[in-house]
Amino acid sequence: MKNTIKFTFVAASLFAATGAFAQTTVTTGELGPYIIQGGPMGGAGFVNLATPGADLVSGASITIKKGLWNSTGTVGFDVDAYINSHLIGRFATGTGYFSPAPTLVTFTGVQAFLLASGDNNISFQAVNPTLGEDFAVGKVDITYNAVPEPSSLLMALVGSGLFLARRRK
Repeated sequence: MKNTIKFTFVAASLFAATGAFAQTTVTTGELGPYIIQGGPMGGAGFVNLATPGADLVSGASITIKKGLWNSTGTVGFDVDAYINSHLIGRFATGTGYFSPAPTLVTFTGVQAFLLASGDNNISFQAVNPTLGEDFAVGKVDITYNAVPEPSSLLMALVGSGLFLARRRK
């Protein structure tokens, strides 16, 4: 029983050390800003980001740098955000992108909508903007837990086996 507990503890420690629970962030980088034109029908735009090895069970979040662009208004309007055609939330464009500054909005619990392979489509749809009101997206980050590769798990098990064999001698 004592050896089983010790093995479980060592294996869990090595499993965590291999990065099995490490968070990964992928980013578009600065988009410069990416301008999405508004109008009576509502402006739309998108970016693509890959999330290789995403764990579709544990927590993931998306952070969007955004602001109102080239607008006669000072209030802004709402924008719906989607990941792979799934609505994840709505944010207000807020005030100007350059004056006073862009702001960040974060949506959590988006892991169920991520793709473990291939590109994720992050899209934006303006809700009821008036003509001449545009918005800017400056950067998109996705933070998620990556599932370790099978070779990493194998190395962790081999390492723990060698450790326990050495401890017994």
